[in-house]
Amino acid sequence: IAYSDPFTLNKLTGKATVKATLNMISPNKWTAEAPYRYTLVGELLDKKGRVLETVSTIVGFREVEIKDTKAEDDEFGLAGRYYYLNGKTVKMKGVNRHEHDPKNGRAITVERIERELKLLKDHNFNAIRCAHYTNHPAFYEVASELGIYVMDENDLETHGAHSGTGDQGWFSKQPAWKHAILDRTRRMVERDKNETCITIFSMGNEHGDGENIREGVAYIRERTGNRFPVFHTVENWRDPEVSDFRMNGYMNMESLMSFPEEGKPVVLLEYGHAMGNSPGLMEDTWDYVYFNRHVIGGYTWEFKNHGFYAEDENGTPFYKFGGDFEDYNHWSNFSMDGYCLSDGTPKPSLRDCKNV
Repeated sequence: IAYSDPFTLNKLTGKATVKATLNMISPNKWTAEAPYRYTLVGELLDKKGRVLETVSTIVGFREVEIKDTKAEDDEFGLAGRYYYLNGKTVKMKGVNRHEHDPKNGRAITVERIERELKLLKDHNFNAIRCAHYTNHPAFYEVASELGIYVMDENDLETHGAHSGTGDQGWFSKQPAWKHAILDRTRRMVERDKNETCITIFSMGNEHGDGENIREGVAYIRERTGNRFPVFHTVENWRDPEVSDFRMNGYMNMESLMSFPEEGKPVVLLEYGHAMGNSPGLMEDTWDYVYFNRHVIGGYTWEFKNHGFYAEDENGTPFYKFGGDFEDYNHWSNFSMDGYCLSDGTPKPSLRDCKNV
């Protein structure tokens, strides 16, 4: 499509701003089952029509919305407030995933990203929560290519503030910290807002509640034109004012079944904690999720262990974790709670998830 439109030129900086609208007629929609995408090419021409520069990117078309639905307008004849992708309800068969390499720590490679995401797709997962920070840029490209619904999460957790103030959301209420919180929010949105795979934005993890968080939520909605539902994880779980979702997690069946169908969609933000000989109740949980449309699924905790590769005096490999580095404040196996070993080898629990 060739498009020409008057542009705004800043004569002091030499920078120009061009606005263009391209109308697509019945494009193939992107979904986890059929991740159809298009190559978008832009060319900069001089006044004689010669090409000065060419750029391209890969884009997908999908619409995410939460809307109140009347029974007569619903595909199954049910009334409620549901989460829709391209006009159809979906289930988030997701996992919380950290970026971790047993030899390189947070310096994760593209090859590892591809290997891990393909493993998850092979085990019937269709969603990932970026726990608890924005990921390597290649992650979003791979997720878009494979068809994975991503909850992009702001790099914000102030859990430790509780030990000193009695409120993990202390920073979320302090005006002096508003700029820092909004800066992280802006950087997440500006970098990732056009990634096809993103279907939910999250303001962060365990950061409490406060005006700084609510301003961040407002920024996401204003900047993206309300194209994305937004998660505020530490609001009223059962009747949130700001978040687009109700939330549950690490729950028993009684708790899961206690959410009435009326109200915002319910997401299991963290559940199925895979430490030791865990988890249980996965089949019971998903039997309920499949037959109750107000619960849209959720994200198991978590993808893999966080051990670090080491060798003993005989060259035998093993993994180090909390306490093995004289880090006595973290003396435990609490980071060894994944559905895979630290190198990505699946545990039996991952295969169980696949079947469920």
